[in-house]
Amino acid sequence: MKCSKLTSKTLSLIMNTRNALIVAVLFFIVFAIMDVSTHHWHSTTACYQLAALNWLNNQNIYFHCFVYLPQSAILQIPFAHLSPIALSICWRAIWMMLTVLALFKFSEMYPVKTNSQRGQLFFLLVFVTLIMGWDSLKNGHLNTAMLVFGLLSFLAIYKEKWWLSAFFLTLGLAFKTLFLPVLAL
Repeated sequence: MKCSKLTSKTLSLIMNTRNALIVAVLFFIVFAIMDVSTHHWHSTTACYQLAALNWLNNQNIYFHCFVYLPQSAILQIPFAHLSPIALSICWRAIWMMLTVLALFKFSEMYPVKTNSQRGQLFFLLVFVTLIMGWDSLKNGHLNTAMLVFGLLSFLAIYKEKWWLSAFFLTLGLAFKTLFLPVLAL
């Protein structure tokens, strides 16, 4: 009897986790369709790409849309030679996966009584975060990186892993200087 309850609870966690991942995939598909179907859609990924290419060619990385620290351009180099559509889709896929992973890890710190509740919490976190972060995800902004590194840093602090927290805070700052106020907390 006890074994069947455990299986039922585990199944509920898997179902809710699966539902959260389905929501994330649906959001990603919408972003991918928007990328492929329109040429005038506002996206900052091209701006990051140009800054990375300029860095590689020893040219000025600062222009009308790139206002970040140099390491932010350097972090874009692995994506610099992709086509604009491939870059945009890869960029969003990576940050959406990292966001979902960070939310999954973040949901582990909440005290819940059952796996079913944990799965429901994770689903809710993913759904609300993707809706609230729609513009940042749609436009390819680095605000998503700030969210991911902020969550992972907070989780490391919660687990009293100070060096890991410092690593995530530093990485967040490397991507975007607006992360600096988080360091003050």
